[in-house]
Amino acid sequence: MQKKLTLLVFFWALVVTLSPAQTLQQSHLPLVVINTQGRTIQDGPKVMARMGIVDHGSGQINRPGDPFNAYDGWIGIEYRGSSSSMYPKRAYSIELRHPDSTDRTESLLGMPEESDWVMIAPLNDKTLMRDALACLFARALGSTYAPRVRHCEVMLNGTYQGVYLFMEKIKRNKNRVAITKLDPDDTEGDELTGGYILRIDKYGPPPGQIGGHFQSQYTNIPGGWQRTWFQYHYPEEEDLQPAQKSYIRQYIRSFEDMMYGPSFAQKYADWIDVDSWTDYLLVQELTKNTDAYRLSTYFYKDRDSKGGKLVMGPVWDFNIAFGMANYCAGEQHVGWIKDFNLVCPSDGWVVPFWWDKLWQDAAFRRHLVARWRTVRSTPVWSDKRLFSMIDSLTNLLREPQQRNFQRWPVMGIYVWPNAYIGP
Repeated sequence: MQKKLTLLVFFWALVVTLSPAQTLQQSHLPLVVINTQGRTIQDGPKVMARMGIVDHGSGQINRPGDPFNAYDGWIGIEYRGSSSSMYPKRAYSIELRHPDSTDRTESLLGMPEESDWVMIAPLNDKTLMRDALACLFARALGSTYAPRVRHCEVMLNGTYQGVYLFMEKIKRNKNRVAITKLDPDDTEGDELTGGYILRIDKYGPPPGQIGGHFQSQYTNIPGGWQRTWFQYHYPEEEDLQPAQKSYIRQYIRSFEDMMYGPSFAQKYADWIDVDSWTDYLLVQELTKNTDAYRLSTYFYKDRDSKGGKLVMGPVWDFNIAFGMANYCAGEQHVGWIKDFNLVCPSDGWVVPFWWDKLWQDAAFRRHLVARWRTVRSTPVWSDKRLFSMIDSLTNLLREPQQRNFQRWPVMGIYVWPNAYIGP
C-alpha cells in the first residue's frame, strides 16, 4: 500500500509539473480570487486569507482584473475531503470573517446569506458536474432541503486552479437545515429533543480511520462485523452537553431497537419522515451513488413539538456517482445501491441494516413506487427536466472546462476510481 501511495504522489507531482501554464483572461462563470498573503493552507485549522468574487450576472463576462463586486473581504480557509485529499486539486472549506476573525454572514452568488461555505474540486469527475447534478435533482423533488450550488473558476495566489463548485455547507440555518437551535441550557423537556444533525461517514483524523462518536449495537450484515458509527454534526461534540449527548444516543439506539425488532413495520412511520426517506432513496438510486447510505450520509431530528421524526438528508457527495466507480458494481447501470452489502460484504463501511428492513415492508415499497410514478410523470423528474439540467450544465461548462483540463490534464488518464477512461 505504501508503495502504491508513493507512486500516486509521484504521478501527481509529474502531472502538475508537466501541466501547461493556463492564464485566465475572462469567463462567463463567477471568478473566485483567493490570496493567502503568504500563509500556508492546511488540513486545519483555517488560516486567514483574502477572497474576492467577480460576478456580473448570468451570461456576462467576468475578468480577473474587474473590481470584486460579489464579495471582497477576509475568510478562514482550510483543506477538506477524505479520499479527495490525495489529489493535487484540493477542495476547501471557507468561513467568511471580519478582520478580527469573527464570523461574517453574506449572501454569495445568489445563495442565502451564511458564513460557512464549501468549494468542491472535481478532478476524478471529468464531467465536472456530478455533485451539481445530484443537488439539482434533489432540489427538484422539493421534499427537503438540498444544498444550492454554483460553478466558478478559481485563482489562488495568482495561479489558476480550474473549475470548482461553490456550494452551501450543511448547517442548521433557516435557509439550510431549518431545525430548532439547540442551546447549551436545553437539557430537559421538549427543549432537549431537538434539533440535532447526525452524520454517517469515515472518521478521522487520520483520514479513513474507522470511528465516530457512538456506535450501533447491531451489525449491518448477518454474521458480519461492521457496525454503523454515528457522528455529531450539529451541534458539534464540544458544544453538546452531557444530557444532550445521552438523549440523542439513546434516541438512535431506541430507533434501531425498533427497526431490528419483528414488529418494525407497524412502528417505523412513527419514527421516520417517510417522504424524506423515500426521496433520499430515489436520488441515491437514480444517480447510482456508490457511497449512498453508508458514507457522507446526513439525517436530522427537530424537537418533538415540531414533528420530532428522523428526516433523511440533506444529500451530499456524488463525485463517484453516475457510473464513476470501478468497484462494487458502481459502473453498472443495473442493480440497486441499497444492495451494496450483498455486492461488497467485506467493505469496512456498509449500508445500515434499517434500509434492508424498510425494503422488506410492502407498504414502504408501495409508497416508493407511487412517488416514483408521480415524479416521472410530471415535470418534477420527467426525461425533459432531467436532460435539460444535464444540457444546461454542459453548455455552461463547455468553454471553462477547456481551461480546467489544460490546468489538470487528466483526460485519457486513470484517476481513482474511474471505471471509464476516455480521451
